[in-house]
Amino acid sequence: MSYPQLQNHIIKDLTSLIQYLDDDHVICPNCDQHVGLGPGGLLNLRDRHISSKKCLDAAQAQDTIPKKIQSLLVGFLQPRLKLVMLTVSTPSVLQPMGIATNLKPSLVSKTAPANRATTLQVTEHEMSVSRPLNELEALLPDVLPITTDSLLNPNTGLSIFPSNPLVLDDPSIARNNLWEEVLNNVIHQAFWGKDTSQLVNMVQTESSGMHNFCRFVHYFTDKCGVDP
Repeated sequence: MSYPQLQNHIIKDLTSLIQYLDDDHVICPNCDQHVGLGPGGLLNLRDRHISSKKCLDAAQAQDTIPKKIQSLLVGFLQPRLKLVMLTVSTPSVLQPMGIATNLKPSLVSKTAPANRATTLQVTEHEMSVSRPLNELEALLPDVLPITTDSLLNPNTGLSIFPSNPLVLDDPSIARNNLWEEVLNNVIHQAFWGKDTSQLVNMVQTESSGMHNFCRFVHYFTDKCGVDP
């Protein structure tokens, strides 16, 4: 889509797309940036911001990101429902009157429900972690561009994930306490408070951070058994 086409498309339904942060600030429906309205109000957004090269460049940059990467990344940051196995006793079969009951009932293994539950849990784990994570890694290029921000702020965003996730593991911490004592702090620093446009920018620009993020998830879910 060319710049004029993009501008005309956004201006047409501008009013219905506006999200207000407060009386003087809105989220631009074109590039998702926070914009001050100033004395001109919405006219300022329409005539000055949306028509600017900065806004149009940001909007087009977002369009170049594979939507699948965005959905997979956001999916990892949302809590997942745990698989709960319901224990239901097998109802007894009523024999009709007058029919002989010489046949012996087949024996039912008491361990069968447990084995079945284990199989379902493994399948659920693979579906909720390994499969989408592998799909995410397959979409990533071998090399991502390095931004000035990632160089100046090495402890923010995806740059906080080391190339070797083992350095974040502490053998002295019980496996069931890893989430609260280690992982929560790392994930908080990387993703907390960021809106969709900022997450998109992280995927686009933060060097090898996305690859390191995938290694991080693989290690602590597959090797350490942390529940995602």
